[in-house]
Amino acid sequence: MRHTRDCMAKPGESSPTGMNSINVQTITVASLQFFVEKYLSSDIRPIEVKKTTAAKLKRSSENIQFESAPHGLLPGSGCEFTVKFDKDGHYVFQRIIPKDIENYMVSIHNSETQTSSKFKLERNESQTLLDCINFTHHYLLQIHSRAQGEDLSKKYAVIPVELHQMILSLEGFFSNGPESALLPAIKQHLQNLKKFLQTLSGDFKA
Repeated sequence: MRHTRDCMAKPGESSPTGMNSINVQTITVASLQFFVEKYLSSDIRPIEVKKTTAAKLKRSSENIQFESAPHGLLPGSGCEFTVKFDKDGHYVFQRIIPKDIENYMVSIHNSETQTSSKFKLERNESQTLLDCINFTHHYLLQIHSRAQGEDLSKKYAVIPVELHQMILSLEGFFSNGPESALLPAIKQHLQNLKKFLQTLSGDFKA
């Protein structure tokens, strides 16, 4: 399981703006900036599902793509990921460890940097996971956009604790796969964040 950097830790503090009493914490603006730069780089593209060699031999014509697929980037660690469709109809997710893992919101233990992890999901589970990643991407992009309008020279940005927990759960799921039983928690974080956003002014669109 991953752990947060010391520079992130102010969990559970009260919102300085009184945003419906939601618990918030800080992340470094530098880590937020690294995420945005990588997200916007030409190397990171929206996920396009490709068939494995065995799946291609079956010559199936079913639609294996997802609507509104996120970029292949984990928001916490900066790891990239791919999705393939196998001959048994499963979606195979694979995390790819980047060379530079020093500047992101979630750090990876040394033991996890040696190999890339893989796991398989059914289509509905895959859709849920990708929706949650997509939501997190856009939430962080909105936070970065607002930080730009204020002062990017500040060292810290404020995010909901619920968002941070969702980022951690996503990283944990990609580390340990379905056996981690984290998908229900990820879905709950998404629901809670959507409810929170509904209480805010309509100018925030995630």
